[in-house]
Amino acid sequence: MLLSAAIPAASALAVRHFVGAGDWCSFFSAAMLVIWFIFCCKHTLITLIYMYQKFAPGFIRSACRFTPCCSEYTRISIEKYGVFKGVYRGVSRIMRCHPPNGGIDEP
Repeated sequence: MLLSAAIPAASALAVRHFVGAGDWCSFFSAAMLVIWFIFCCKHTLITLIYMYQKFAPGFIRSACRFTPCCSEYTRISIEKYGVFKGVYRGVSRIMRCHPPNGGIDEP
């Protein structure tokens, strides 16, 4: 893949700029590295959720009290709100899903 070949090059470029003088190029490289990490992290999390939905045993997946299920809600939240807020919303919903927390849904 082209992206996997670009990752080491971008990392090496960022490290080279961090070691050098602190100019605007190092700031730009750091910003691009953060954007790349968030982009890859988002797609990695969504892929992991799809794998869970496909390969997890049925008794685990059918135990969710909510509609849509917690994994689908987390996937939608990550796509809609981004990685950090989406994961926070997904984890908070999973924590509400099973006893002793009740099953209170805040859509």
